[in-house]
Amino acid sequence: MGKESTKAYKDPEFLGSRDARTIRILSEYLEPEARFRRLNVKDTIVFYGSARVTDGKTARKRYDYGKNGWNRSLLKNIVMNCNRLRSV
Repeated sequence: MGKESTKAYKDPEFLGSRDARTIRILSEYLEPEARFRRLNVKDTIVFYGSARVTDGKTARKRYDYGKNGWNRSLLKNIVMNCNRLRSV
């Protein structure tokens, strides 16, 4: 008789494969849910955003725009920057 087959959930090669992608995604949902339940966490807040850091000059312009209201010139610059980023 040959070698006994490894259970799929214990096989690192399978778990890292494209075929097991659904299992990996599901585990990223189930594990935190189980941890929250164990720690009696009832509510959470999720922040969505980017890990990109904006240079100080651009950040200041965006801050001023938000603080001072609509500014056509600043809005034009933001749109141009967004279009530039899309083309990258």
